[in-house]
Amino acid sequence: SLTSVLKSRYGIRITRAEQAISAMVASDALSELLHLSNPALIHIERITYSQMNIPISFQRFYYRADRYVLRQELRAP
Repeated sequence: SLTSVLKSRYGIRITRAEQAISAMVASDALSELLHLSNPALIHIERITYSQMNIPISFQRFYYRADRYVLRQELRAP
């Protein structure tokens, strides 16, 4: 994986990530590219950072809103 290569070859550890999740309507071009009949999407952008707080990667994801489930486990402190 990218994480193991960064750590073993370069001493870079991924220590955190920031992620934004939003709902959106797909553009005509994106709807065509993804073969969507319903243009509702979940859009996720994620930036991962090294132990020195340097951005390592930027990722953008699109999920069909009718098939996306966000599941979280919440615990008391």
